Amino acid sequence: MIGQQFTLKEDMKVMGVKRDLRSKLPDYAMLVGSPGIGGPEFIELGSKPAGSRFSIVGVVTYKSKLFPGTAYVVRFADGREVAPGIKDIRITDQNGFGFHIKMLSHEVAPQLNDRYFTSIAPGE
Repeated sequence: MIGQQFTLKEDMKVMGVKRDLRSKLPDYAMLVGSPGIGGPEFIELGSKPAGSRFSIVGVVTYKSKLFPGTAYVVRFADGREVAPGIKDIRITDQNGFGFHIKMLSHEVAPQLNDRYFTSIAPGE
């Protein structure tokens, strides 16, 4: 999946996630669908419009027995920071939006759901 490029099919919010609720800056950012997500650990950082291009630059795997999952670390083509020091945004299956198609046992990582994302062929 690393290196593959996609576009967004709909507008999405970018939310900052704080591990320490006292912090003013997020530890990382994640993409969320409508209506969004709330709580003291989240900061709304902006949005990305439909048609925005991004590429997968990394993969984070959560091996927790309670909340296992995968997050793709993506970078949007505009290259702008979404918060001081944060250019990368995570797309995760843990927030309930169904961004990933469920992983089969023989797959290394789940595919992004074509309901939200369109794959871009190399060279397009």
